[in-house]
Amino acid sequence: MKFIEKIIFLLIFIIILGCNKNKIIKEKHLLKNDTVEYIYKQNNIIIRTIKIFDGKPISISFFENNAIKQRKIFLEKDKQYIINYDGDGVIKSTYYAVNEKKIGWEKKYRNDGSLEEEMFIINEEGKQVKYYKENGLIDRNKSFYAEVLIEDTLNRGKHIGKIIYNAPYKEGNFLLLLLSKNIKQDFSNMLEVQKDTFGSYSTEIYFELDTKNIEGSYPLRGYIMNIDETDPKENVPIMIIDHTIFIK
Repeated sequence: MKFIEKIIFLLIFIIILGCNKNKIIKEKHLLKNDTVEYIYKQNNIIIRTIKIFDGKPISISFFENNAIKQRKIFLEKDKQYIINYDGDGVIKSTYYAVNEKKIGWEKKYRNDGSLEEEMFIINEEGKQVKYYKENGLIDRNKSFYAEVLIEDTLNRGKHIGKIIYNAPYKEGNFLLLLLSKNIKQDFSNMLEVQKDTFGSYSTEIYFELDTKNIEGSYPLRGYIMNIDETDPKENVPIMIIDHTIFIK
């Protein structure tokens, strides 16, 4: 079964599964530019549409008042870009997902459209959170994130970068940085793969990259462990690192 057919089958299955005993009516429409649209109605109310444009399915679900609830754009393989709305058509959040699991940063917005927070959560222990003030600046007192300082485009060779740890920090704690380009996008293998380690007794951690045999997009992924050496039994918080650079 082709990729698009699998996606359509999965979406239809989800719709049918959630419809209880209410019958869903499916309509097929041929639009301009060879676009195909499937419309699903329940009790004469449109609950979802699926458009196939340029080989990519776009699924749109609706509230009962016919306002858009969610727009899901299928990209490649099992990756989607998801936009969630409130009942008035205002975007509330956006994120990427692989196999329905969020990856990367989820952005949440206020009613006026301004960015309220960004969250990167792998699990309860591994996360980054940025809270924004109404003036657009990051609220550093509430936020928990890492700032990666390195050029976005680098020549092949050895380079030095710096990460600033923006989170509660007890003076004297040791920050252990572990990095690897082989960590998957969903971080499911972050504990198993071999990693380069760096450390610091301050909130600034320097690291080295050797890119002499690399060309193109380079995923800089890993995590920071905040270790209190006076109490090694204390729970060690983990801060996720996910940054992409380009090697030319």
